[in-house]
Amino acid sequence: MPPTDFKLRWSELHQEFKARLPALDEGNAREIQLAISTLVRMKNRDTLTRMMELAPLGDPVFQFVCRLIDQEPQLIQACDRLLPETRYPDDSASILMELIQLTQGRKELGVFYTPRPLARSVIQTALQQMDESGWEPGEAQILEPSAGTGIFSSEFSRILLERKDPGQVARILSHLTCVDLSPAAMVVAQYRLLSLLTKEQVPLDRPELPRFLVANTLTAEPGSIYDQIGTDPSTVTVRQLLREEPTQLVLGNPPFGSLTQPTGAWIKKLLHGEGEGAAGRVSYYEVNGEPVGQRKSWLHDLYVQFVRYAQWLTQRQPQGCLAMVLNAGFLSNLSFRGMRFQLLKAFPVMEIADFGGDLRNEREAGDENLFRIETGIATLVATRSPVAKEKRVYHQLRGSAEDKKRWCEQQAPRKESFRTNRRKVEAVPPAYRFDFIVPSALLSAYQRGWSIEEIFLQKWSAPVTARDHLVIDSSREKLIDKIHSFLDPEKTDDQVRKAFFPRPRSKRYPPGDSRGWKLGEARYQLRKLPWQEMIQSCDYRPFDRRYVLWSPLMIDWPRSGLADAMKLPGNYCLVARKQAPPGLHYSYFWSSSSLPMDGILRSDNRGNEYCFPLWVPQDSGPVCNLSDHFLDSLRSSWGIQSIDPLMVYDLLIALFHSHQYRTRFGPLLSTDFPRVFIPSTFQIASDFAAIGGSIRRTQSCSETGPLPENGESGPIPISGPGTASRIPMFQKPAYRDGELELGPGEKLPISEAMWNFRIGSHQVLRKFCGNRLKSDQHAKLKEDTEQVGQRIRSMLECCERLDQFVETQGGFRALFEMRGTEHAVTP
Repeated sequence: MPPTDFKLRWSELHQEFKARLPALDEGNAREIQLAISTLVRMKNRDTLTRMMELAPLGDPVFQFVCRLIDQEPQLIQACDRLLPETRYPDDSASILMELIQLTQGRKELGVFYTPRPLARSVIQTALQQMDESGWEPGEAQILEPSAGTGIFSSEFSRILLERKDPGQVARILSHLTCVDLSPAAMVVAQYRLLSLLTKEQVPLDRPELPRFLVANTLTAEPGSIYDQIGTDPSTVTVRQLLREEPTQLVLGNPPFGSLTQPTGAWIKKLLHGEGEGAAGRVSYYEVNGEPVGQRKSWLHDLYVQFVRYAQWLTQRQPQGCLAMVLNAGFLSNLSFRGMRFQLLKAFPVMEIADFGGDLRNEREAGDENLFRIETGIATLVATRSPVAKEKRVYHQLRGSAEDKKRWCEQQAPRKESFRTNRRKVEAVPPAYRFDFIVPSALLSAYQRGWSIEEIFLQKWSAPVTARDHLVIDSSREKLIDKIHSFLDPEKTDDQVRKAFFPRPRSKRYPPGDSRGWKLGEARYQLRKLPWQEMIQSCDYRPFDRRYVLWSPLMIDWPRSGLADAMKLPGNYCLVARKQAPPGLHYSYFWSSSSLPMDGILRSDNRGNEYCFPLWVPQDSGPVCNLSDHFLDSLRSSWGIQSIDPLMVYDLLIALFHSHQYRTRFGPLLSTDFPRVFIPSTFQIASDFAAIGGSIRRTQSCSETGPLPENGESGPIPISGPGTASRIPMFQKPAYRDGELELGPGEKLPISEAMWNFRIGSHQVLRKFCGNRLKSDQHAKLKEDTEQVGQRIRSMLECCERLDQFVETQGGFRALFEMRGTEHAVTP
C-alpha cells in the first residue's frame, strides 16, 4: 500500500479510536492505537490471547490496553484490516518503530531501534565491570530511564537467565524500573519482557515484578494518560522512584535530539552543578574549576542530559554503573570537554566503543551506521566502586554494520575491510578527548601553537539573516525587484507569505514569522525607510559575492560590530570554524574583503563560522585587531622593530592553506580553533606570507571579472543583466571527461582538480553553478563560471607553491621548528 493511502486509512482509524475513547486526548489516543496495531500485526494472532493472560501482571496502561482488546472487538478488527496483505516479523519492537515512522516520522520523536547485539554487548560489559569491581547486580536498583520498547530490559533478562536460576532472576528484576514517555512503547516493552519471563518459567508475582512507568524521566512527572484512564500514580511516587531511589545501575539508549521533549529547570541546574550534595555539584560546564567558555555548545542535547542524570544517580551511591548508547559527538567535540572531565573524574573503570558511521565523514567512506541516521554512535560503560582499579579502554570500529554486530556478539568479522583499534583512554588536558585519533606527542606539539583567539582581539560569528532567500540575491536589480514585490501595498500579508514562505518552519507562528520577526510589521516599517540605500555586497559562498538588504528589520543576527569593521576601506576578514565534521581534507578557511555571511564555509546549522577582521573601528579611527602580546612576540623572535599587520595576516592565510599543516593537524582542526606556528626568521616568514597574499587577493576578489592586477580589485557586479545568450535549463551541472556541462552544447574545459576543489563543505564549482541553474539564472552563467574557474586554478597554483616552499625549507617541522609560542596554552 502506498504511504499516502496508509496514512489516510490510519487517520480514519484514529478518528474511530477517538470516538470510542473520548477520555483520551489526541496524543494518548494515538499511542493506544499504536500499541494495539503493533500487537495485531505480529504474525501469530495468539499474541493477543497471550497478552490477555499477562494482563494482571502489567501496569495500569498495559491493563487498560488489554481491557480494550477484550471489550472493543471492532477496534481490533479495524486494526487488523489496516494492512492485512502485509507480512510483519514476529517482533513487536520492529513493528512499532515502522508504524511510528510511517505515521509520524522517526526523526520527530527521536525514536531509533537499538539492534539487539549492541544492547547485549553494552549489558555484558557492564556486568563484567561490576563483577571486577566487587558487586553483584542482585544488590543494585536498576533503571532504564528511556526504555523505548524495552530492548535493554529484555536483553538484561536473557543474560541473567543464562547465568542464574529463575528464582534469582526474579529477585534481581524486582529492582528494575523502566520509564518512557510513550505509552505505546511501555505496553510493547512489558509484553516482550513478561512473555520472555513466563516462557522461561521465571516466577512472577506482585510486588516482585519489574516496574513500568509512563513518565518524563528528567522532570519526574507522570504521563497524562494515567489521569485520563482513571488511575493516576501520584507525582510524589514518581519523584520518589526517579529522584530518591538509591539507583546503582542505569541502562539504555537515550534520545539524541535536543527538542524532542521538555526537560525543565531541574536537569538544567544539574548540568551546571547547581544540585544538592556532592553529586549535584558536578558541572559539565567546567573543567578543573574553570568555565568551559563555549558561547555555543550542545550540552542541552537530550542524551547529555540523560548522562548527567545517570551520573548523578550513580555518584550518590558507594558503587554505580552507567551503560548507554550515545551520539558519538561526546567523544571529541570541544563542547563536551567538561562532560568528559567529570566522567573521568567520577569513574575509574570505563570502556568506550566508537562504532563510527558518521555519514558526514569523508575519511571513513564505506563505514556503515548501526542506526539509519547520519550521526555516528558510541557506547559508554563506566563503573565506580570503593575497590575499583583504574581501567579505561577505547575501541574504534570501522566497517559494515553486519561486522559491527558480529563484534558485539564476539564473533569474527566476515569482511577483511572491517577495522578495529584498541587503546587506553588517557586524561589528556585541555580537551580530555576520548577517541585519541592523534598521537599524544603530536597533540602536545599542536597545543604549543598560538590559538587564533590569542592572536585576534575581537571576533564575531558570521551574520545570520534567517531568510536568505528574501534578503539576498545575486544581482542588485533582482534583489530590488524582489523587495518591491515583498512590500507591494496591493498584496495582503497572506499573499506575501504564500509567495515567499510557502513552507512554515514552526507550527507556533504563521509562515515566515518567528519569535522575534513578524512579517506584517516588517513590511510596514520597511516601507518608511530608504531601503534601497541599505543594499550592500556580501560574500555569500566561496567566490560568490552577492547583494544583501542590510536592514535590522530584515536580519536576525546582524553582528553590527563585524559589519562596521568590514566597511573600513581595504579591510580583510579571516573566516574559520571552531568545530567542523571530520573529513579527508580540512579546508574550513576563507579570507573575505566584504561582509561574510553565515554558511560561507558550511551551509547547515552545525556550528558557526567565526570572523576575525584585521582592522576594527574605534572613535579615534581604525585600529589593528592583532593582539600586542602576539605582535611583541613576533618582533622579539625575529629581531625587528616594526611589523606590517597585513604581512602577519597573509602569513596566517599561507599557514592555513598549507597542505602539510592541514593533513598533519586535520583531526585537531575539526575540534577547536586552529593554532598557529611561526617561521623561525623574518625573511622566511615574509617569503611564506607572500604566497598567502596571493591567496588572499584571489579569495577576496569574489566578484566575477578578470583577476586583479597588482593584487587589488574594485567591485564588479556578479550575474547582473547582460547581453550574453541564455543557456537552456539544466537540472544541475554535470562533469564528464574533463568538461563541465552547463546545458546542451554549452561546455567548459575544467580539470578534475578544479571540479573537485572544495572550501569547507562546498564543492565550489558545483555549488556556484547549481545555485544559479536552480534559480533559473542562466544569463552570463558560462562567463561567470569561467571566471570562477580562473580563481580556482589560481588557488590550486598558490597551494602548490606553498607545498614547494615548505619542501625547500626542509619540511613543515624544519620550517616552523614546531615551536609555536614555546609556552603551553590552555583554552
